[in-house]
Amino acid sequence: MKISIESIIGSARRIQSLREEYHKGEKEEGARVRVDVVSLERKANMRLSEIESELRGIQNSLTRNQVIEDGIQRIRDDLTR
Repeated sequence: MKISIESIIGSARRIQSLREEYHKGEKEEGARVRVDVVSLERKANMRLSEIESELRGIQNSLTRNQVIEDGIQRIRDDLTR
């Protein structure tokens, strides 16, 4: 199974835009609530960035392993001939 980092990132961006739309529709309930929301959003955004970075590393590793597996299979095919 091939995993596409672009599709995962696209999903994360869709979720982010939905969150932004949700927050635009809310009324401001005071400075404390707003500060808490900003703080939580910042933490969530940082975590999403970390996850994106980890997924890119996993995608690179997966691609490398698939190329190696393909090369090994080709060598096996050549040796059986």
